[in-house]
Amino acid sequence: MGFLKNILRLAISKEKRKWFRAYNKATYNAIFRQRYDMAIDQLNELLNSDVCSDHNRYSVLRFLGVVHVWKGEYEKAKDYLEEALDLSLKAKERSSELYDFLGFAYFKMGDYTGALKFFRLACKYANRGFLNRLYMKYLGNEAEESKRILEEHEDFLPFLTAYYKQNRRKFETPSK
Repeated sequence: MGFLKNILRLAISKEKRKWFRAYNKATYNAIFRQRYDMAIDQLNELLNSDVCSDHNRYSVLRFLGVVHVWKGEYEKAKDYLEEALDLSLKAKERSSELYDFLGFAYFKMGDYTGALKFFRLACKYANRGFLNRLYMKYLGNEAEESKRILEEHEDFLPFLTAYYKQNRRKFETPSK
């Protein structure tokens, strides 16, 4: 009986290794080769494979969302990232990166309230120094637009307003 268990364990490990090689290939295509459509096809294949556990499914959904963000397809990105978030919450895990990408997708779709919700969660579950990087990454790159949004929503977004007032000079330099 022990021999059969070992054979079965090896077969399962082989399938898992095959799955991870395919996942790594998809991420390589997306990140280094910028072949987003190819990566999306590969990730969808992995999503539908027999060895896709919940943890693997979370990784694939999260990365599908990220790739769609890179492509500028924010609605699709939001859908994949929210599905990944559901799995993450069921597993009682938190990812500041996941919240960050969700916030960015909402921000780019013009839903600033939704963006703020996820940016706050990203800050809550991230390490120190994340807040400054996060807001300069999104708001600092489009200073004039960010300044207008912050001024327009001053009463509703006290958190961002305080950030803006603290870093006013950064918003007064023209966007490049």
